[in-house]
Amino acid sequence: MPLIPPRLPAPDDAPTGGPVSEADFHRLALAAGHWRKVRSASRLAAFNALSLAIVGGFALLAAFVQILAGLTRGHIALSAFAGLLLGGGLLAIAAIEQRGRSRLLQLDPAGGTLLAWNQVALLAVVVLWCGGKLAAALAGPNPYESVIRDNPQIAPMLQPIIDAYATMTVIVYATAIAISTLFQSYCARLYFAAARQVAATIAATDPWIVRVLRLAA
Repeated sequence: MPLIPPRLPAPDDAPTGGPVSEADFHRLALAAGHWRKVRSASRLAAFNALSLAIVGGFALLAAFVQILAGLTRGHIALSAFAGLLLGGGLLAIAAIEQRGRSRLLQLDPAGGTLLAWNQVALLAVVVLWCGGKLAAALAGPNPYESVIRDNPQIAPMLQPIIDAYATMTVIVYATAIAISTLFQSYCARLYFAAARQVAATIAATDPWIVRVLRLAA
């Protein structure tokens, strides 16, 4: 005679108790609320890391194209080497951004601090790059002057552009520095706040809840 397995309890027959009490559920809910704030910072870090990797990759590609073109002419422009430094620096910052994000998701306050200072480093790169471009544009010759020498008949048409070249150059690079200052400052403040939030959460949360949150990351 075949053995008949015991009937599994129906959902209505399931016991109402469990290893997690209502107080534990309450503490989990509070920790989950703090966790959502950390997730918002981690999403920003993911966006920044991807954006920096794309821009850095294009900068490296453009620099390599410049170098190859320079090799065919027998002269490599200094801007090609500057592009290599820029692309490499942005890729390094993108890698640090991703590392800080991973540490933040593991509820490591140092991850938020790393992300914040990484934004300061990025701002420094932007200021140095734009400042160098601005100085080179203002101290060097006007690029439209060579066009006029080769095509004097279009001089009247290009003269307004030549007159506004210095002003427009200052506006473009100063605007880039201002926008970067605002955005990187916002990111740094958010990351510092996330680091403080993580530290406070760990200090006020049971270790087993912290482990659950880390596993959920």
